[in-house]
Amino acid sequence: MIIGLVPTIRKVYKNQYEFSIDIRLQKFFRKVFKNCSIKILSDIEKIDYDFLCLSGGNDIYNKDIKSNIRKKLDNYFYKQAKKKKIPILGICHGAQFIAFKEGCKVAYKKQSIKPHKIYSKNLKYLNTKVNSYHNLIIKSLSLNCKEIAADKNKNIECFKVKDSKILGIIWHPERYKNFKKIDIKLIKKFL
Repeated sequence: MIIGLVPTIRKVYKNQYEFSIDIRLQKFFRKVFKNCSIKILSDIEKIDYDFLCLSGGNDIYNKDIKSNIRKKLDNYFYKQAKKKKIPILGICHGAQFIAFKEGCKVAYKKQSIKPHKIYSKNLKYLNTKVNSYHNLIIKSLSLNCKEIAADKNKNIECFKVKDSKILGIIWHPERYKNFKKIDIKLIKKFL
């Protein structure tokens, strides 16, 4: 399996921008999908992967250069993967982007950067603590999406686009010292 990974765009010096992928994300995917290879999607190019991940980082509403580069990549690869029915996973920023594209309500809200509990009506194993590093929340879903888990304030933490293999999670499964079995199980179940 080839995983196409859309990177975070970072400004490192004046007008210098770099593509950034957390090495732990690559390790996480190698744990989930044995013998997979990772392709960093850094330019508009031909679709030649079996699974798309829109990684964390950047801001879907910001209009600076790095955010515009990221939007261009996200828009292109999301549209192409969705059209070809390639499974898509959005992590944090990626989930916010998918929610926005699918007509959900995504809004700014000051969030604490510490673990918090999420709740799932149908998947009891998802009643757990997750990490969170975002300042945008998914307030509500469109009719095209289905809630999988939410926090105590009813903000959406995990959702699926109906009739597709598109999953959004707000937390970062790659940022745990030991990868959580529930994250691996969730991704395998929906994608």
